[in-house]
Amino acid sequence: MRSKIIAVLSAIAIALGMVAFTSTAASAHHNTITASVSCNVPTGQWTVVWSVKNSEGDKTEEITASNHTDIVPVGTTFAQGETKTFTQTLSAPTDVTLTLGAKWSNGYENTNSGSISKSAFKGGCTPPPSPVSGNATAVNEVCTNGVVTKGYIQVAITTGVVYTVTKNGSSTPIAFDGTTGKTGPLDAGDYTVTAKADSTKPFVDREALALPPGPATRRCSG
Repeated sequence: MRSKIIAVLSAIAIALGMVAFTSTAASAHHNTITASVSCNVPTGQWTVVWSVKNSEGDKTEEITASNHTDIVPVGTTFAQGETKTFTQTLSAPTDVTLTLGAKWSNGYENTNSGSISKSAFKGGCTPPPSPVSGNATAVNEVCTNGVVTKGYIQVAITTGVVYTVTKNGSSTPIAFDGTTGKTGPLDAGDYTVTAKADSTKPFVDREALALPPGPATRRCSG
């Protein structure tokens, strides 16, 4: 009876040993998948960089399944122990999990996952405001068939630009049409247009735009 019990226990021990060996061999074949995120300031979008490392220093592998083929395509190969990086672009913070199935050159297969959480997206990610610049022109008075048509100033209406038109020697702003950018008729003289950015745009042109003087009043005849 004792010999039978020993035989049974030995068989169990061997079976357990085989199970443990199989599990260890399979778990050795894996991909380590990690991710980091940063803001791409010029575009205002998030850049996630995924890192995938082949655990086997003496075996190649091929990706056989991917839940994000836009990040890691099926068929991607890794050399022995190789680490590759892959880039993902996101417009807003979100939880992302990358799951890859792989097959190694010795026939082992395994599936591994890596994740990045929404909380890893720190702060905001908005592009800087686009630069703006101002422009203005002076249209001189003209004489047509004995009639003088006074000149005017026209500013280029641009979102984010605030203009101030004044006659030299005066601090009183001269009104202009918000659609066409034209002032009303002006007497001949020297005028200055100052262009500055509003609160939504960076300053690009702080310099006053000096306009050419209109011609002196002259006799107009047909």
